[in-house]
Amino acid sequence: MSDVKVPFSAGGYVVTGIAADAFNGLSSLQCITLPMSIRTIGAGAFGSCENVLSVYIDCDVPPMLLDQDGFLTDENNYAFESIGVPAGTDMGGALLYVPYEGIDAYNVYPWNYWFSSGIIEDPDAIKTVKSSESIIQNSWFDLSGRKFDKKPTKAGLYIFNGKKVVIK
Repeated sequence: MSDVKVPFSAGGYVVTGIAADAFNGLSSLQCITLPMSIRTIGAGAFGSCENVLSVYIDCDVPPMLLDQDGFLTDENNYAFESIGVPAGTDMGGALLYVPYEGIDAYNVYPWNYWFSSGIIEDPDAIKTVKSSESIIQNSWFDLSGRKFDKKPTKAGLYIFNGKKVVIK
């Protein structure tokens, strides 16, 4: 048995989606981990992975579902259809672990259909950090989000009090 841990980045690029049928039918999978960078999951991406016991998604907002042609769909795209359900049975089902902030967002169709065995708070998930006005107030940042101790002296584009500022 094996695990799939999709990386946050690969080859210098952030991994933002899982292609249609990418892992479909892989009976050797037991655990799937998706990073917070995942924004889309293609049709049937993890469908019929019958031996999967656990799926960890580190996103508090469920990834968008794409149909077979790569277009957004509001319907079941079968991304996790029959996950954790051995062929010839109707028992089983994988557990879905998500950040606490996302439990309500995942408790809707089709997520609560695919993971009817349970959607659980992942105690190891990275908690969403809420920005505080006091942190931003009277603070200078570069465009990468690095904070400066004082007003920058080098020419460039910066953020001050949440607004873009050009220093010449």
